[in-house]
Amino acid sequence: MIRLHSAILLLLVVAKSFAAEGVALTETGDQIPYMTYGSGGPALVLIHGWTGSRTSWEPHIPRLSKNNQVVTLDLASFGESLYKRNDWSMRAFAIDVDAVLSDLDTDEAILVGFSMGGTIALELASLDRQYVKGVVLVDVHKNPEWLPDDADIESAVDYERRMYRNEESITAGFSDGASQTLVQRYLTRTPEIAPDVWWESLRQFFLWSREDLSDRVALVDFPIVAINSSRGSTNVDAWNRIAPGFRVHVVDGVVHLGVIWEKIEEFDQALLKYVSQFEQ
Repeated sequence: MIRLHSAILLLLVVAKSFAAEGVALTETGDQIPYMTYGSGGPALVLIHGWTGSRTSWEPHIPRLSKNNQVVTLDLASFGESLYKRNDWSMRAFAIDVDAVLSDLDTDEAILVGFSMGGTIALELASLDRQYVKGVVLVDVHKNPEWLPDDADIESAVDYERRMYRNEESITAGFSDGASQTLVQRYLTRTPEIAPDVWWESLRQFFLWSREDLSDRVALVDFPIVAINSSRGSTNVDAWNRIAPGFRVHVVDGVVHLGVIWEKIEEFDQALLKYVSQFEQ
């Protein structure tokens, strides 16, 4: 395990030597920092989840940037972003990503979104941006027919507020045999006190799941696929009813956070396989 982590660290150092950094400005004056690695199309746009940042994707940069440009960013209120707005809808976050891709003058992009980042990817894909060629959802919206009521939403937000940075809760996001270094990695990359706006963004995520998912997917005319953890089944039939051709790769033996931080090689191989299929 130590040798594997050392190898990944070395590859990341090499990848960063080919990195470029920028800041995109949104119409509301928000500053969205981003990084690019490698070159080649389509660009792989990696969108972090709630509480995450562009650093969430670091373990994947070495492999994914070998033949494609990789783009990571900090959504407004996360990471090193600076923000002025009061709108925490999924549409507003989608505009963050769009601002970055406009800044880069991106011709072709595949949107890869982990957790809430997948919701943002679908929202952006529904906006008829010509550069979007496919969407990869990562452990989110496993059952598109789930419609949380107001009580469900408030209960979920309250739970996340109470369990924020709780080590036991974070540990439950990884497999039983996962290294505790993963828990510490998570803790070092999240603020000790969550910004107040995070709770509204989480609420908006659940509201979007109930009110907007099916309508947004109906506006998408390119592939939607998924890479999911084995915790909880994916309702493939329901997905195919609204997104014909939907497919899922299940990463066995991992839970929500582990899908991007534990079986890194398997995740990257599955993603790149999807990329090659999108290009056919």
